[in-house]
Amino acid sequence: MSRATLTDKDVPENLFSATAPTWEEEEEKEERKVYPSEERRKNRAVLVTFSDQDIPERIRSQALEWKMIAPDGRSPAVSKLVEYLLMPRLEAAEQGLIEPP
Repeated sequence: MSRATLTDKDVPENLFSATAPTWEEEEEKEERKVYPSEERRKNRAVLVTFSDQDIPERIRSQALEWKMIAPDGRSPAVSKLVEYLLMPRLEAAEQGLIEPP
């Protein structure tokens, strides 16, 4: 069995410089490119919290069952399905056709 030998060049000058990102690297992360599609979605996005933890998975499953796929070609089109299911009820509520919860 051979034994590895460390030289001065194998050991960082100090541990912090070897593990922590530099100030410049941190700034690069903050300046991540924002794609135009992401920018357009900002004004249309809303965070929804469901009362039952199973609901998000049910929505994903239904989207996949109906072959509703997001633009990335892999993910279920959750937003599209939620909008499809929500709009008839929202329109009815706006017209006063259904009672509030």
